[in-house]
Amino acid sequence: MKAFFVKSKSIIITFLLYIIVWYSAAAASGNSLIIPYPSSVINDFFSFFLKKSFYLSVLFTLTRFFAAFAFSLFLGVLLPILSISSKRFSNIIKPGILSLRSIPVISMILISLIWFSTDCASIFIGITVMLPIIYINVFDGLSDEKKDYLEFAKVFKISRIKTFRYIYFPSGIEFLFSSMSNAAGIGIKSVIAAEVIAKPILGIGSNMHSAQSYLKISELFAWTMTAVILALIIEYSIRLTEKRLIKWSFDDKT
Repeated sequence: MKAFFVKSKSIIITFLLYIIVWYSAAAASGNSLIIPYPSSVINDFFSFFLKKSFYLSVLFTLTRFFAAFAFSLFLGVLLPILSISSKRFSNIIKPGILSLRSIPVISMILISLIWFSTDCASIFIGITVMLPIIYINVFDGLSDEKKDYLEFAKVFKISRIKTFRYIYFPSGIEFLFSSMSNAAGIGIKSVIAAEVIAKPILGIGSNMHSAQSYLKISELFAWTMTAVILALIIEYSIRLTEKRLIKWSFDDKT
């Protein structure tokens, strides 16, 4: 309990320091079109909760993100398992996955606008950003160190379910959730960035673009705050799920 209060106190002090720096920067600029005051941004942020369009925009952005995240997670787990099982498959698929990391996000956004609708473009961008992160981490977590265990499972004809449960799962869970947390943080930002350029009817990115176009800088900061809070909630949820799964795995073994 004492550690909790100490940590909370540290977070509050850090937050207040950031607010002071922000306020000082706004006062120094003397122009709300450059840096708005914190009070103005916070006021705009809470005013969002009175608008139905705010909830719809957040819902649509989260829908696009989770669609991309689910697809990336599915392939990010399946492909490494297939890559480890087959060297030939790995030689085919791994270079393509790795090459996605080298393509600039803005380039992929522009290309996706040619291939897809404004709604699907954001999902596609989320997949191209998150899939390589998850794939590489899971592949590294499953390779090398578990080869002996897999040979053991083949020799004694252990079922695939048990092989996954007792070999793949324990070794890959840490790498998987680490990659999920990193991918989610980058993924939500990429989806919103795609929305800014694609400008779908509803979405956080669309509202950012609108606020910037009409020089509503305080509102732009408020939408940015919304995006940051969503990213933190998603990452925290993943970390919490990781702790519970690890505890479940440990309790099941004991």
